[in-house]
Parts: sequence; structure tokens; C-alpha cells
Amino acid sequence: MLPSPFFLSSFRPRMTDSILVRVFTPTCGVALVIATLLCAPARVMAGSPDEPVAQPQRLSAWLEAHAAALADRYPLGAMWLVDAERVSQQQEREALLTQVARLRQSPAYQPGDVDRLLEVIRALPATGRVRTAAVDGRWLEANPARDPMLQPGDRLHVPPRPRSVAVLRSDGRWCHVLHAAAATARTYLDSCRTPEGASADWAWVVQPDGRLHKAGVADWNTTSPLSLAPGAWIWAPPAADHDAEATHEALARWLSLQGASGDPLAAGQILPIRSSDAELQAQRSERSREAGNRPTASDWGFVGLMQTPTARMREPGDFSLSFQRVWPYTNGNVFLQPFEALEVGFRYTDVANVAYGPESLSGDQSYKDKSIDLKLRLWSESRWAPELAVGVLDLGGTGLFGSEYLVASKRWGALDFSLGLAWGYLGRRGDMGNPLGGLSDRFKERPDSNSLMGQGGTVGYSRFFRGPVGLIGGVQWQPADGPVLLKAELDGNDYRNEPHGKAYAQKWPINLGLVYQVHPSVDLNIGYERGNKASLGIAFKVPLSRLSARKTLDPVPVPVVATRPTAAPDWSRTAAEVARQTGWAPEAVTLDAQRLQLDFAGAYSTYARDRLDKALAVMHRDAPASVETLEIRLRSMDEVQMSARTDRSEWVRSMTEPPRTARPADPVRLVQGLQADGPPPADRAAVRTEFDRPRLGVRPTVDLIQTIGGPDGFVLYQVSAAARASLRLPAGWQARGHVRLRLFDNYERFRYDGPSNLPRVRTHLREYLTTSRATLDSLTLSQSARLGADHYYAVYGGYFESMYGGVGGEWLYRPAGSRLAFGVDANRVRQRDFHQDLRFRDYQVNTGHATLYWDTGWNGVKASVSAGRYLAGDRGATVVLQKLFANGVSMAAFATRTNVSAAQFGEGSFDKGIVVGIPFDAFLPRSSALTASFLWRPLTRDGGAMVVRPVNLMGDTVWLDPTALSYRSAPLPDGELPPDDRAD
Repeated sequence: MLPSPFFLSSFRPRMTDSILVRVFTPTCGVALVIATLLCAPARVMAGSPDEPVAQPQRLSAWLEAHAAALADRYPLGAMWLVDAERVSQQQEREALLTQVARLRQSPAYQPGDVDRLLEVIRALPATGRVRTAAVDGRWLEANPARDPMLQPGDRLHVPPRPRSVAVLRSDGRWCHVLHAAAATARTYLDSCRTPEGASADWAWVVQPDGRLHKAGVADWNTTSPLSLAPGAWIWAPPAADHDAEATHEALARWLSLQGASGDPLAAGQILPIRSSDAELQAQRSERSREAGNRPTASDWGFVGLMQTPTARMREPGDFSLSFQRVWPYTNGNVFLQPFEALEVGFRYTDVANVAYGPESLSGDQSYKDKSIDLKLRLWSESRWAPELAVGVLDLGGTGLFGSEYLVASKRWGALDFSLGLAWGYLGRRGDMGNPLGGLSDRFKERPDSNSLMGQGGTVGYSRFFRGPVGLIGGVQWQPADGPVLLKAELDGNDYRNEPHGKAYAQKWPINLGLVYQVHPSVDLNIGYERGNKASLGIAFKVPLSRLSARKTLDPVPVPVVATRPTAAPDWSRTAAEVARQTGWAPEAVTLDAQRLQLDFAGAYSTYARDRLDKALAVMHRDAPASVETLEIRLRSMDEVQMSARTDRSEWVRSMTEPPRTARPADPVRLVQGLQADGPPPADRAAVRTEFDRPRLGVRPTVDLIQTIGGPDGFVLYQVSAAARASLRLPAGWQARGHVRLRLFDNYERFRYDGPSNLPRVRTHLREYLTTSRATLDSLTLSQSARLGADHYYAVYGGYFESMYGGVGGEWLYRPAGSRLAFGVDANRVRQRDFHQDLRFRDYQVNTGHATLYWDTGWNGVKASVSAGRYLAGDRGATVVLQKLFANGVSMAAFATRTNVSAAQFGEGSFDKGIVVGIPFDAFLPRSSALTASFLWRPLTRDGGAMVVRPVNLMGDTVWLDPTALSYRSAPLPDGELPPDDRAD
């Protein structure tokens, strides 16, 4: 089968186009033979843009030399063609043909459709295209790292300006539609659709410059309107084929190698847009409203309407903090989205008309209830199926507001509908019997929540999905192109059986609300609930996984140029500049005839790879011209754990010009473990210059300690001036200390220690915080070293932390680059005096754990399991699950169960918590090695308590981690990027 006429016309005869026929002839077969005949009258002018480049030159220089010839061309479709890329692209096409051939098994395609798609792929050549950032010569000159170096044999093809957009339909046939500025991908598909044609849910849009986008084009999934340029391509697979996304994207990527789609030879083959300009503008505005139907926080913090949940989720990595008031409840909600299909969070609910406790203890403080929530998406929305989610409120709290639900959400244009069933608090109206009652009579009755008082922390399996069911649902609507959302819902609660034996009047079960987006990260909402109560709230959303900040306060980076220095190096100057650029102080510089090597000790930051490149820039600036290898060695525990080596010329090329391939290799080669030390210098006359590093380091800090949710006061805090010091000693020994001076606090209100049935190993918190103003938080002496291949040890002694001191040791087995590690620690500790001076109390205990560490390699998830003896003498295990995002942000949860019963443990039943880690590098305008960690633990109890050890070998061996250099700053928002780097 011959390709569609549009393909020939994309290279149709013009005075400067015929050369491309010769370039593509080996891969285009009969199609380009015909194109050659069509182009026969044309001749190539000397110096025409499509001629092979004769000598190395920058793209910016080439553009200036051909400015006149390019005046009537289409710069957005410019193609940089590299012959060497054609081989890998031909291999890519063969793989694509295999993928597409498998579509024959899909019922979504009619007989012959897949065969026509295969013919289209075969007809489209392996062009050798490598994407360029821009075709503006002046911009490229100002950004040399984005300015390609053209080599002899390369070609630059800049096509005529097309008038149409090409649509590849699922039946393998082409359709061309006249370009219209306001038209969306859906508009072009509607213009191409035939009565018998299959409809599409998703379309892949390929712009002439090679940028690729996936766009929702159905009523249930329309995404933000995308501006298509003339010459864009659209690939629209049938809606029923939803299991071959990788194949569809691969086909779209193949289209991105073709440049602008061009116009058919016969003008009549270009279809008009089916809508008028006014209709297009209205449709575009409507599409914008549909796309803006965003997930928002409910009264309870989870994504939902007001009182009721929906099946929708936030973006992975999002953090939400919201406050909502509807008498008598005020909710403070914190929610995290660690995965696309999982939402977790915790909440404090203030009940205004119930006292926290006796006035002698709590004064006039109202009751506070703590709870943990979870929502899991069961499946995603499709054309006919709704999105479905199941969730639990108050998973591990008192159960006063405990509820479970199953909810489905379906979108239709600007409307998002939800309908579901709720058990417990959210469904107390009890519209129907429990559908699970047929399985067992146990599901027909639900324990009274007021009978659960004092049992907080126990996972309420006995109440899950028990009792009558309430019907919940509603709709969300964005009525205009703007920041307002309207909500209406059916409340499943009648408020006749509230916690603490309360009952509240409900005039009708319909709640109405309005959300106003003040800022992309801030929503204000008002509502009218129960038919008689106003509600008011505010919600903050922070996309933690997409946090990034320009480093405007960092030193100006050392420019990387191709030339090499001729002056003799000054290694002191080199070391000082490296320290200024990276924050890492070199220990030594070693130079032989062809290699320059820098050693660092104790250096680490989340964005370590960025610092490596900054250090390499300084090394290249100062290294003698004869040096061909640059190497950075990262040391810990007096040995090299990682080496980063690079060929100097390769690295300079990677920093000063774009790669000549779509799959560039990293010029920096990493070696971990014993091999990182590398061979000795080849030249016996190698020069090694060592730098004196301060053996004593002192860092002043401000410490904040806080307690939330106690009966003495909802927020208790203490702010202290502190100093941390470390002293390096011979033979790998190190002394560390931490002193604190309390400045101001409100812990004088802290009077309630709470009962304990265990030794008070942690619940003496009040005494430790209030006895002395000046305290010695820690003072330790330790040694860490490698014991043998992949084995490491540490010994330590002193005052470990504010509450305990003693002696201990750790052994760790960690193969370099492995995803598994195993360690054991053992400690003999004694409880410190409340003054936190040099004295001890009587209580002492042996404690320690065996820990298995596992980097799952799946979706950034790491896990650890520690089993052993805890401070109170109880035995059990702690499980930690951690999700790490590409920018180093982490979200983690932990839980500890021991041989202590829930009754003996006390309120909370078992130890658990949530931890969020945010690298300062992700949000500060200056580079930092620090990470902010936020721990939420519902209660501090004595069971399952671990001692804080002064040494952690997993941290000391971080350079052995296979992901140690993988974290990078997230891309800046589109509005802060140059146009050629934006997603749209």
C-alpha cells in the first residue's frame, strides 16, 4: 500500500526540497520513488538549507547563514537530521511494528485496520531527527548548552508552512483538517469522524517540533485545551482499546520523528472545521471548564464534596492542609497522596460543646478527637465504568467518627457525579439494610461509637462495614470559565446519634457549597449544611513531589568552555572554589599525567549529582590540558565508597551542546564499593595535595519541640537555642555533642503524664522538658569502619539522647549497589536524670534489633522490618514503608506491635505514625544539604519505644545506595520556563 498523499506533500517539490528524497530513499520505497518523480523539475541551489553540512558549526551560526532562504519557511517544523540516528530509529520501527501487530488480537479494531496501520508505519521513514530546543539563532547563542554542534553530513530541513492538521484514525486512514487557532484535538477528531468510525477517549497530539501530549477527548475525561500548531499530528486509537497505552504512545513518538505533517497534494483533501469561529471559542471555553473540575477537599479533608467523599484523588505527591468549621465541629485535616490510587491522612476534630476533661486539668479546652483516614481507588474511570474507591474514616482513632464507604464517580462534561454507600458516621440515616447482611448476621449490627471511648488507636475491624447503610452522593460543577466550583450533595447522616450522646436538628439532607480558588494552592469554601448551618473553610495544597526553586542565592556557576587552561594550577584556589560551589570541602587533590582526582569525606546532599557537576566544572577549568580523566571520590568511614569518573571531553561536550541522539548516555560513570578506590596513579610522580579540614565543627541551630492534642493544651511548644559540635579523632573515632538552652515555651501547662502500665521509658516527657533550662542533649564517642567486604561495624558510647545513655554497637551487611541490606544493633542503656546533666536514674535495660532493609525498586518504595527488644523490655517488630519521589521528597508510615496487649499499652493500643521529609534544596533559593522532617505520632506511649542511637550505618553507607545520585530538582512550572522548554 502506498502512503497517503499528505506524506508526499510534506516534502513536495520546492527548489530546496528535492535533496530530502535522496536522503530518505533507502527507507521509503515506492512512496519516495513517486516523490522523486514529482520533484524532478526542482534543482538544489548552492548553499540551500537542505544540503548536508560541510563543516562543524553551531546551529545558531547555520541559521544566521541561511536567514534569507528560511524567511518563507516554517521554523516550528525544523528538523535536525543525523544519519547515525537512523539506525536506532529503524530498530525502533521494527519494535513498533511488532507492538502494533499485536493489536490484531484486540476486538476494538475491524479486519484490515491494523494492516493499514502497519503500512503507515512502514511508509514513514527513519528520518534521523534529533529534537532541538529552538530555531532562533539569537536565543541559541545566548544559551550555548542548547545550541547543537552540527557535524559534516548533518542536514537541517525547514519545511513550508502547512495549513492543516493530520489525523491518523484508528482504521489506519488519514484525515486532514484545515488548521484553526481555537480548535482543540477533539474538534479535529469530530471533523474527521465518519458515521461508522470508532470514537476515541484519548488522543496523542504531536506538535511539529516533536513535543508529545496525551489529551482526553471524551465527555468524561476532557483535559485542558491544547493549542495545536499547523502541521501537528493526532493519533486517536479507538475508545475500546484501553490496554495498549504503551503501543499508542510508541506510535505517537514515531510520528514525532517526521516533523510537520504537511498538506495533501490535492487541496480538496483538506476538510474544513465543522464549527464556526464563535462556536470554536465557546467549545474551547467549555473544554477549559471541564478540565478545571478539579478535586477539592471535603469538610473532613479527603477529596470529596462536603460531608461525603468522591472517588477522586489528588496528584501523587500532593500535600493538603485544610480547616473546616460547621458547628459544633472544627476539623483540622492533613492529607497526603503517596500514590496515584492511595490517599491517607489524619485529623483533629474539635467538638465545641464537649469539655476535654475536668476543669482542673483542661480548663475550658473543648474535646479533641484524633483519627486516621485511608482511601483506596479500586479502578479508574473509563468510557462506561465509573471511578470506584473504598475508604475508612477514623481507622485507628476512637471510632467516634468511624465510617466506611464505597463510592463511584463519573464525569460528564463540566459535571462530576458521585454515588455511594456509607456505613457508620457518614451513613447514620440508615436508608437501607446492610447488603452484606446476607453473608453473615454480624454485618447487620454496628457497635455504638460512644461505647468505644477510651479505646482509641485500635484498628476497628469489629465495626468495619457493619450496620445499616446510608445513601450518599452529589455533583460538582464549574459553571463558568473561572475559579468557582459549586457543590451539591445528599448527606448520609441525620445527626440524631452524634458522639457524646448529642443530637442536632437537620432541616433537610441536602448540603450546598461553593469553592473559590484564590490561588492554585489555596481554596476558600462556604456552604449551607443540614438546612440550618453555615460552613466555612480554607484548604492549602502543596505539590510536594513537584517542588522546585531557582537557586538565585547560589554562587554563579563556573562556566564550562571547550578550551583547556594553559596556566599552572593553584590547587588551593581550586579547592576553595569547589567548596564555594558545592558546600563540600575537598580533602585532597591527586594529579598524574592524564587524571585529576578530588577526594571528599562526609559530603552528602539530596541533589548530590548537581553538586558533582559543579565540582567537575571547577576541575575542568583548572586541570592541565593533558588531563583526560576527571574523577571525584566520595569517602565515608575513612574509605572510598563511590567514585564518579568521566572522560573530560565527553563531559564537556555534554555540558556545552545538546546530545546528537535521543538516548544520550551519561558521561559520568559511577563505581561503588571496593572497586571505587580504583587503580593507583599511573604516573609515579603523581602529585597529591592535601587540605587541612577543621577537626572541630560547630553548628548553631534553633530547636522546636511541640506536643499536639494533649488535655493540658492543644499545642504545647518549646523553642531553644542549640549548638551541635563534632570532633574528628585519629583511627576513625569521632566525638559529637548537642547542647540546648530553652528560650521560651508554654510547657508550664503540661501537667498530665497519663497512666502507664509499663516502665516509664518515654512518658516522663514533661519532666525532661521542664526541669532544666540548659541541658546536654547528647555527648558521644563512636567509631565506624568497614569490617570486611560488604561488612561494616560501629561502636559507640555516651549520652545518646535526652533520655538515655550507655554503650552499644552495630553490624551491617550491605553489598554495594544492592537493594537489600541487613543489620543488627545491641545496646545497654540507662535512663538519664531529668536535668539532662551527667547523672543517671536507676532504670536500665538491654535493647536492640535485627533489621532487614529493602529497596523494592517499585515506584520509589523502600521498606524495613526491625525485630527485637524495646526500651520497656517488650519484644516485637516495627514496619516502615517509605515512598520517595524523584525530587527527594518522602512520605512514610510506621507501626510497631509488641507482646504488650492493647490494654497494657494504654490509649493508642500500639505505636504508629506518619513522617514527611522535604529536602531544603526543593524549596529554598540556596542549595542546602539539610532535610526537614515532620513526624506525626498520635500519642507518646511507653510500649514499642526505641532508643535513638548516635550512629546509623545505613546513613554512613549512603554512597552504596543504588539511588544515591538519582534525585534531582523537579522541573520548574511552565510559566517560569523559556517557551521551547514548556510542556505546552
